Order: sequence, then structure tokens, then C-alpha cells
Amino acid sequence: MELDKELNPYTLFPGFGWVEGLARLVSALTSPPILAIAGVVIATQTVAKSTAWAWAAFILLLSVILPLLYVSWLLRAGKVKSFHLDVREERKRPLLFLLFNIVLVWAVLIIAGASNVFLMIATAGLVLGALMYLVTLYWKISGHCAAAGGLTALTCMLFGQEAMVLSIIIPIVAWSRLRLRSHTLSQTVAGAILGDVIFALTFYMVK
Repeated sequence: MELDKELNPYTLFPGFGWVEGLARLVSALTSPPILAIAGVVIATQTVAKSTAWAWAAFILLLSVILPLLYVSWLLRAGKVKSFHLDVREERKRPLLFLLFNIVLVWAVLIIAGASNVFLMIATAGLVLGALMYLVTLYWKISGHCAAAGGLTALTCMLFGQEAMVLSIIIPIVAWSRLRLRSHTLSQTVAGAILGDVIFALTFYMVK
């Protein structure tokens, strides 16, 4: 797996088997697709329109389900080694596929005049996805931490300071990625900051 030539924080953790098992579980439960689903579901509850859940299903179909199916196909075809895309070079095509789908989602939301909450999510997802792709061309930034940062910012923007407790998910996700040696400390920190900043800025711009 590709890592920066800096001290790997993995060495800070004891080498017990159950610890790595826990890290794998955390990493799986906090993968970007799962956190994206959580974010859309949480946001949908704030939309009073009767069509809210139909829009949520549309967003999740194009921006989560189809990309997951695409990665599954790549995995079966032997074009990627892991469902989590741990090799940086293998992330390019899935990210491009995701970006294409999000552009489509964003365009449909604009044309149909959907709720600003959904437009904000699509816009933030598009900007974050584009930046993640550009960074991935040169460096392996953490998608898990970017998703965790984005979800935290989204929830805080929607529900206020009470939702700050959710920020605990960021160090937990970062720990799991470090423990599995999938990222360095700087890659997890950069991902969390990028996701948080993009979603926070987009919320203020779109609302």
C-alpha cells in the first residue's frame, strides 16, 4: 500500500489481533458510501416537502448505489485489489465515474427546482469529489476522513452546536485508517479538513 515517507502512526498501536479486527470493522462501517447514505437520510428529515424521500432515493441511486456497483464490477474484473481502493492509482476511474453521476444529479436538481438542502449536498459532493480526484493524481488523501468531516459539517449546519458531538467520528475513522496502514496521519487530517471545509462553505453559499 502506498504511504508517505513519514513516520507511520501505526507503530503507536499495540499489535493485538482484535485491535486490527476492530479497525477493519470501523473502517467498513464508516466507509464513504455508508456515511454518504447517513448524510442524505439525516438531511432529508429536515425537508418538509412530500417529494423529499423520492429525491433522496434519486440522489443515493446515482451517487452511491451505481458507483458501488461500478467498483464491485472492477473488483470482480480484477481491475482493483480492494473494495476500499487502497491503491491510489486504482481510485481514478471510480472517482471519475462518481463525478459524472454527481454532475447529473446536480443538473437534475437545478432544473427541477429541488430543495436547497439537496442542492447543497450535491454541490458539496461535486466540489469535494473534484478536489479529491485532483489530489489523488499526486497523493493518497483519505476518502474515509473526508466523508467523516463532511458528515460532521453537514449535521452541525443543519442542527446547530448540539450536533458537534458527532465530530468524535473523525478521530475514530482516522484511527482505523492508520491502524490498517491505509493512510498516514497527514492524509487523514487533510481528508477530514477538506470534507469539513467544503461542506461548511457550500452550506453558507447555497442556503
